[in-house]
Amino acid sequence: MKKIIISLLLIMSLSSANIGESSYGEFKNIIYRNNIDLDSKSAKGWIRLFNSRGKIDDYGYSLTEEERLLMLSELRKINSKAQSKYKRGIE
Repeated sequence: MKKIIISLLLIMSLSSANIGESSYGEFKNIIYRNNIDLDSKSAKGWIRLFNSRGKIDDYGYSLTEEERLLMLSELRKINSKAQSKYKRGIE
């Protein structure tokens, strides 16, 4: 039950991150298929994990190279959006 609630919260937060529908659908399917809990690490932490094929294998995720690149792309968008909240404007 807890995973379902976390997944729903994740979907709601990702939909507000302006992710394209086609890549978002694939991104969501990869998350569900591998039971990835994006709340357990920061976006930057997940980017580090998906940059390393060895770490991906250690965690037991089964991803093709295209899926890995899609995950990296979407996570970078999420990280960029999160970081932009903390940038100060020029005064």
